[in-house]
Amino acid sequence: MSAQLPMGVRGFTGRQEELAYLDKVLASAADQPPAVVISAVSGTAGVGKTALAVHWARTAQGAFPEGQLYVNLRGFAPGARP
Repeated sequence: MSAQLPMGVRGFTGRQEELAYLDKVLASAADQPPAVVISAVSGTAGVGKTALAVHWARTAQGAFPEGQLYVNLRGFAPGARP
């Protein structure tokens, strides 16, 4: 398996509701093969969107045996364009 995920945040905590929702979305996709599920995590800068997405992706690795691809879209990066 190939994984391009960045390191997770040390001490990640909370977000149980959001993690459960992402698990539910993944589980519902299994009921509709070959469904492609695209999910978005939105919010203002600095609230932990990337930490949440990376944390969940690491816990859900088993559901993606072909691997994972991480793309940094730089939605908010001082001095860099998205």
